[in-house]
Amino acid sequence: MIDPSRTSHPSPPAGTATLPPDVPLDPDLLTPAVVHLGVRGLQHAYHAVHVDDLAQRRVSTDWGLVRVELLPPGTALDLDLLRRREVLTDPPREVTVLTDHVCLTGGSEEQLALLAAPSTRLVLVDVDVDGEVDDPLARVAVGYLVGALARRRAAGHRPFTALSCAAAPRNGSRLREAVLALAGDVDDGLAAWIGEHGAFPNSVCDPCLPGESGCPRWVVEDDFADGRPPLDRVGVRFVPSTVPHELLRTRLHDGAHDALAVAAAAAGARTAGAALAVPGVREFLEGFLAEAAQQVLGVPADELDEYRAAVLARLAADPGREPHVPGPERFRADVLPSLRQAVDHDGPRERLVQALAGWLLATGGPGGAADLLRRHHDVLGTLADEPHLPAELQRALHVLTPSSPTPAEFS
Repeated sequence: MIDPSRTSHPSPPAGTATLPPDVPLDPDLLTPAVVHLGVRGLQHAYHAVHVDDLAQRRVSTDWGLVRVELLPPGTALDLDLLRRREVLTDPPREVTVLTDHVCLTGGSEEQLALLAAPSTRLVLVDVDVDGEVDDPLARVAVGYLVGALARRRAAGHRPFTALSCAAAPRNGSRLREAVLALAGDVDDGLAAWIGEHGAFPNSVCDPCLPGESGCPRWVVEDDFADGRPPLDRVGVRFVPSTVPHELLRTRLHDGAHDALAVAAAAAGARTAGAALAVPGVREFLEGFLAEAAQQVLGVPADELDEYRAAVLARLAADPGREPHVPGPERFRADVLPSLRQAVDHDGPRERLVQALAGWLLATGGPGGAADLLRRHHDVLGTLADEPHLPAELQRALHVLTPSSPTPAEFS
């Protein structure tokens, strides 16, 4: 739950340059306040472009970017990677980085001091972190955050905002869980302080919708511990909750990719372009998106329409791509929740059921509806026990099985 009283919006930046936009900005005018903590370089760090835009567009010089690159133990130092400050936007964009730091192992005093400095107000965590912290680099990143927050608490400073940029649902919540777990192992008082005063906003970087500066749209929860950078003035969208936008990404964007893959498998098509050329497949995808969109609450209808059109355009933009039928975990995350809600609310679900039928055929082999549901009970959960689903699934199977004269019967 976001505490509005904790979100502190910065006062107008007195240090903002007044130079015209066509005059290069002197990096010495920037205050180092943002640390990019990452493991993959800056090639896909679209969030770094937005931070750089604050200075380049003369919005504020109070949020200069510092980079900390974490390298796995035993990894050779890639100086070329370190020197590259180009983000692969369209067109590519070089961002202003005040200083670069490389950490070959955990516990570096220099990096801890940087994060603990009161001037550091925002840490962009470009590392995949979940609550279990299984990945060694994730453990190093979380260890840095906890160590720096402990120093800030001891010095009487406010915690920084730790903004996860991982491509995962509830990325900020996962990061918070991992930080609190490690902090609790160190000091219960530290964990309580972080839990009360820290901020770990969730964020979504959606490649389906264009933002500004050639970047995908970046949506961030409005929850900051030590001042909020005016990123909304350079195209970032602040929202009370990212949940609706996460559902757009998983259920429509990712779900449509899954649906295209099972349609391609059913039609015997090897590429996205070949699948979309099969009569009925495009109509199937349009129906799938319409049914899935009905289960996404909190997004205006016009935005849903825009998003559905963008997904279809994205699917058609790479005709040579080879769709791959998703595994159980992904299908369960992308498609089954929409079907579950449609069943619960007796909503339209013909295309959702067809997507399920195609996936069952592609992964489970031949068989009747009841047999397929029984064999996939561990994936389907309570859906496998729905009394009306076998008949609906059997109708969908009749469309998809070889008894259908042509792939056109996908419609």
